[in-house]
Amino acid sequence: MYDNKLPRFLISQIGVKKGTYQDYRKWVTCTLYSSVAEFICLDYVGAFSTTNINMTFYFKRETWIGSLTVNNCDIYEMDPLKLLEEAWDYYSNYLEWLDTQINSFDKTISN
Repeated sequence: MYDNKLPRFLISQIGVKKGTYQDYRKWVTCTLYSSVAEFICLDYVGAFSTTNINMTFYFKRETWIGSLTVNNCDIYEMDPLKLLEEAWDYYSNYLEWLDTQINSFDKTISN
């Protein structure tokens, strides 16, 4: 029997939209709680308004806003702010990893 396990979080984004704020929208889907967190770097888009549950986060010198665009936390009795923090931890770890890949790519080119 095949044991198919979904990861707890999945990252998604849409293709580049030629310099609109859409280019900076990133989503983290929580498969366990059927919810979606959206993250936008305010340093690139300026102000961003949402009526969803949201929090401000920081990555290096960038300011990000995170909001739950699909919130099913009540169904699973999960604290939505805790889920948003967990999704940010996952996404910020991905950004850290991405930085290491860019740095290693730069070293490869310079050699």
